[in-house]
Amino acid sequence: MAEKNSTISSNKMIGTDEVGVGDFFGPLVVVACYLDETKISNLSVFKKIKDSKQLSNESIMKIFEEIQKHVKYSVVMIDNLKYNNIYNKVKNSHVLKALGHNGALLDLIKNNPELEDTNIVIDEFVNKNKYFEYLKQWEKNIVSKNVNLVTKAESKFLAVACASIIARAYFLNAIATLQKDLRLSLPLGAGNEVKELVRDYKKNHPDKVESFIKMHFKDN
Repeated sequence: MAEKNSTISSNKMIGTDEVGVGDFFGPLVVVACYLDETKISNLSVFKKIKDSKQLSNESIMKIFEEIQKHVKYSVVMIDNLKYNNIYNKVKNSHVLKALGHNGALLDLIKNNPELEDTNIVIDEFVNKNKYFEYLKQWEKNIVSKNVNLVTKAESKFLAVACASIIARAYFLNAIATLQKDLRLSLPLGAGNEVKELVRDYKKNHPDKVESFIKMHFKDN
């Protein structure tokens, strides 16, 4: 279970996290998740939660099915075609992540306006100044109130850990759908075996690869 962090009140919090940033195949998925810990303290499923990277895919899906009934969340899924188009403009994957986090927060607060004053914790991928600098360059509507960027936030805040679980579940479902539609194997990660497969796909499916590969990743 995620540990408590004493410097930021976490009883009622929005946490955000992203999945897919280190995978050649599949979308970038960002989730903003609101959690009221006072209402879930007796639910055993929340005691099992830790960062999604430490859980099996099967555990992710089981926990997701249980926790989604008890949290409010929004999902931004940047599919590969959109990801590649945006990256070609911004030339920085951190900008894509910033846009995703901000987009998920905008959606969550728009659909739940009572959350506007809630503490927000983003799993830190850049410092706070850079985060807002990226957003100001590319986005007009920015959630800036009560925003905190915290390193390893998924291990410190339950709301962020939940966001990580939900994002992973959506990512895994997206990969499964892509594999079915394309009739291709799309393993996770960016290791040497994956790179070999990427090179093969670029050679044999040049008209399709932008729809399922993050093209700026180096495959050599």
